[in-house]
Amino acid sequence: QIAKETGAKVYPVYVLDPDCYQLLRCSVNRANFLLEALRDLDSQLRVRYSSRLFVVAGKPQDVLPQLWKKWGIAAITTDADQTSEPYALSRDAAVRELAKKNSIQMLEVVTETLRDMASYGDHVPETYGGFTKL
Repeated sequence: QIAKETGAKVYPVYVLDPDCYQLLRCSVNRANFLLEALRDLDSQLRVRYSSRLFVVAGKPQDVLPQLWKKWGIAAITTDADQTSEPYALSRDAAVRELAKKNSIQMLEVVTETLRDMASYGDHVPETYGGFTKL
């Protein structure tokens, strides 16, 4: 929406992080699902927006600053991690710090869950049954 209003160019990027636990320990079926989903997203971007998905491999804190410089990026949006996994927290903090150092506006959007997990405070339900009682 922001790009639409300002006319800014959008570069959809997916980073294949070699240190991501989800990729390190996933089954062949899960890996194939990810590849199919990325291909489908790329196809939809091409058809609907005359754009494409840029898939890059490497640590986000290494590859993203290179892309920011190459494309002259002023702002980014990212998926706000809801897992609280130590690696994800440190990775995201590093990207946040790099964005700040490079004067890049960063907007983190909750997309993994229907409701921002932080809104539960210290009372996050641990089971599906717990969620149904909310």
